[in-house]
Amino acid sequence: MPKGMSKLKDLQILCHYIVGKHEENGIEELGELVNLQRSLSIEKLENVVDSSEAWKARMVDKKYISHLCLEWSSGEDSDIVDSQIEKDVLAKLEPHKDLKRLSLWGYRGTMFPDWVGQSSYHNMTKLELLGCRNCWVLPSLGQLPSLIRLEISHCEKLKMIGGEFYQETPFRSLKHLSFFYMPCWEEWESFECDEDDAPFPQLEHLSIVNCPKLRGDLPTFLPSLKLLCIEECEELGCYLPRAPMLRHSQIYGAKEARIRELPLSMLQTLSIDGEQQVEYVFDAMIHTQPTSLAELRILNCSSAISFPGDSLPPSLQELSIKDCKNVEFPMQQQQYESLTSLEIDNSCDSLTSFPLSAFPNLRSFIIARRENLTSLGELSQSQSLRELRVEECPKLENIRLPASLSRLFIIKCGLLGEGIERKDPHIWPSISHTPHIFGTSNMSSAPPWLYLFRNLWRCSEFLELQDGPMDYVTHP
Repeated sequence: MPKGMSKLKDLQILCHYIVGKHEENGIEELGELVNLQRSLSIEKLENVVDSSEAWKARMVDKKYISHLCLEWSSGEDSDIVDSQIEKDVLAKLEPHKDLKRLSLWGYRGTMFPDWVGQSSYHNMTKLELLGCRNCWVLPSLGQLPSLIRLEISHCEKLKMIGGEFYQETPFRSLKHLSFFYMPCWEEWESFECDEDDAPFPQLEHLSIVNCPKLRGDLPTFLPSLKLLCIEECEELGCYLPRAPMLRHSQIYGAKEARIRELPLSMLQTLSIDGEQQVEYVFDAMIHTQPTSLAELRILNCSSAISFPGDSLPPSLQELSIKDCKNVEFPMQQQQYESLTSLEIDNSCDSLTSFPLSAFPNLRSFIIARRENLTSLGELSQSQSLRELRVEECPKLENIRLPASLSRLFIIKCGLLGEGIERKDPHIWPSISHTPHIFGTSNMSSAPPWLYLFRNLWRCSEFLELQDGPMDYVTHP
């Protein structure tokens, strides 16, 4: 920073201050700037080597700052620090009690000073603890009375979240809680109390992502939860929270986690993987009709299992099935007018032909890695299909395109194999109406089937051919 910043005593807006290593550009220069307003980010706090320097910044006197970001740069020596000095420096950077948002990035201490989480910060609504790599215990954040959003990520040495996190009447206003990339986190200690006094009574969004060692309990009851996201938590084997208001659930990479009391009648989107999750959901659908379910994504299930009643939920708009070879696709002859997007990837092995006529409003269809598929049924009769992707379906050799199609992807299929010129000449009768066409070939030069696309010269955009590096055939 330039010298003499302390002389700008009437300065109101200073978005960033980069701490230098010398007195003339150190953190002390902020001391006289008590009229600063709105947002302030103080960077390179690793250059503050003494807590007295931090105290001279007079952060507690800056009552007009609403958002404060304190940032330490990461480096090779970030693990070789005096934890007590780091804590003392942060203690002297205590902001004014009217602060609304606080972000701590890369703090290098093992513990936080007492002011972080004090209930006297009655206006604080958002708090971020990001990249606090040496931290092994969290502050008592549950006492912040107005805290709405809390994100904790990349705290690489944190192993347990215990009672110190909650204190007495925890998280009464919190709506969004996220934990990301916590490689050593093993246990989340439950808060023992009656259900009426349980923590997180207002929590609506809970995300736990990439916490591979977490295996303890989660909060048992979240009465206001609407969105639950759990990803890459391989050892998590507990019951998931009971959440009667849940609308959106996404559970990937937590195959041992157990679901209880899933509110299927109110759920709008559901993404699950693994035999245990899929079997539970399908069994629950037998007893409770998912009348609001709009999106369903199923992954990595090897069980031989069928959709309940051999039919799809009537409200379903998007369905994706990936790596579920033994799942039986419903073949009942009924119309699913709500479904607009369908993806079947390396799944439903028993399916040899597809009843597209059952989906009159389908707009996007992806069919991939289907070795036994020979037919797409009455594809040409569709009046709604806009995008079609066919990938690695070696036995699919004939296809008739609908006039409604605007994007076509054909990748590693018999449709584009050698001898295509001898196949049904009506496969590509009116390709020129399709503005975007993508294809792949295993041939080292222009494939012999290219001549079949004579009408492509009238396409509005382009044909894209891929053989390793992408080659483009453009049109005037």
